[in-house]
Amino acid sequence: MKTGRIAAAIGMVVGGALAAQSVLAQTVPFPTAARRYQAWMVRAMDQCSASTVSVVGTGLPSNGCAQTNATTDSEITMKVARLTISKATGKMALFGRGFVFGNRVSARLTLRVTKQGQATSPAPGSNSVTFTDATIMCPNAPFWFVARQAGTLAGSIKLSDCLQQNGDASGLSTGNIEILDAELVNIDSGKVFARPGILR
Repeated sequence: MKTGRIAAAIGMVVGGALAAQSVLAQTVPFPTAARRYQAWMVRAMDQCSASTVSVVGTGLPSNGCAQTNATTDSEITMKVARLTISKATGKMALFGRGFVFGNRVSARLTLRVTKQGQATSPAPGSNSVTFTDATIMCPNAPFWFVARQAGTLAGSIKLSDCLQQNGDASGLSTGNIEILDAELVNIDSGKVFARPGILR
């Protein structure tokens, strides 16, 4: 009986070690350079979940929806908007024109951050760790970007400050930062009015 218990205990230890190793076995290297994230923004539209119109034309689906902006914002005007995040400065910047004086705007970002060289437990040593996705308003209340009298919008803020404003760890501002989603939000309506895209 004693021999059996010892063997079971050894099995648990070995199994735990193997499990810890398997957690870390799929590590792949980071890229060598990703210096700047830049996104030109296009107008956000409601999703077409059920067709309401037939479309006559070549190279297009035969059905679609009339453009609506009910779940998306219909108040803010915009001619041009560009969102950037710089490795060099650690800042997110927003530039735009065609807005109305006093429009209050923020960027909503969803980030997935992986950092190398983290001390972990139970896996020993220095390891790469991916943290839970963080969705942040950048900037957060009450530091919104506000359109100027000429209808232009220009503002910047450190990504680390945005994280802190949202109650997230500022250390997530460095590492392998995946930008899973980026949206511009009209603070007064609470709705999205722009997303990354192209206009052609």
